[in-house]
Amino acid sequence: MAKPIFLFDADCEFCQYWKNRWQKTVGESVDFQSIQSAADRFPQISKKDLENSSQFIDEKGIVYSGAKGVFEMLACSPKKQWPKWLYDRIAFFRLVSEFVYKKISSCKICATKFMKFFLRKKHL
Repeated sequence: MAKPIFLFDADCEFCQYWKNRWQKTVGESVDFQSIQSAADRFPQISKKDLENSSQFIDEKGIVYSGAKGVFEMLACSPKKQWPKWLYDRIAFFRLVSEFVYKKISSCKICATKFMKFFLRKKHL
């Protein structure tokens, strides 16, 4: 694989918003693809895993999901390696990150409404 790939749910407004922000952060170093269009190319990732969280496939083909996947993807940017560093070294940060990620992914509609309320659409 030439470039790492980040798979996201294109049907989820919350996911689409963050995909756009992260794409600006990591630039061309990561290929962003929707789960809907790319899932068949990754049979090693179960349908359940694709439905429950975004997936990051690094250049070696290693698959990361959830908060770990997001932090691995962000680490492709030299300026955003600190979240991965925290995740890898501080257990409490890792636990909170995965807890928050699972809560958000369990109700993406709620997360979208919450985000819109606090961002007031000016950043959307």
